[in-house]
Amino acid sequence: MYGNQYSPNYSASITEFLIKAGYNGVGIKKSLEWLLNMRQDDGGWAIPLRTRNEILEALTKKETIEPDKTKPFSHLVTGIVLRPFSLMTAYRKKVKDSGILLADRVFTRDKYSDRRGVEYWTKFTYPYHWTDILSTIDTLTLLGIKNHPKIIEIKQWFERHKLENGTYKVNVMAGTKYKDVKYWITLQYLKVLKRF
Repeated sequence: MYGNQYSPNYSASITEFLIKAGYNGVGIKKSLEWLLNMRQDDGGWAIPLRTRNEILEALTKKETIEPDKTKPFSHLVTGIVLRPFSLMTAYRKKVKDSGILLADRVFTRDKYSDRRGVEYWTKFTYPYHWTDILSTIDTLTLLGIKNHPKIIEIKQWFERHKLENGTYKVNVMAGTKYKDVKYWITLQYLKVLKRF
């Protein structure tokens, strides 16, 4: 929720963590089906109030702001929403096209003002919170997308940022108080590489 307004990215994030905790019941399926119904016409997802050009003051409005589904998707939101789907084998094919949309946007600016800059692709959070190149390559490979040109670019980025000790020089956006977060990011990336 953003104030009084719903948002598919927070619903997806909660669903992702519930799946990782072992839940797989009716509630998870309802959440995933709701998320499928909340897609933009182009196949991705966006924050509804952003598709209506609403500013943050809209968070206090009592009426629900419905999305304008004709507006383009947000890669920030789409990357988050795809994560729970990527964990559920039965849903992967249903969102693979959205994964291609996300892959096409890697290292580009978002269509909306939230974390719009290209630099956010390489500002990491672990466990995942926002959409960055690590969460993206993890999600895409689980969806079976491994040969996209942007995946090559992601792997090249990591190779350029590899340190002598085998870890990666990363800009941690959240979790900086944990000194070992860079090791967890390295471990997660190495786990992803094993899928190739």
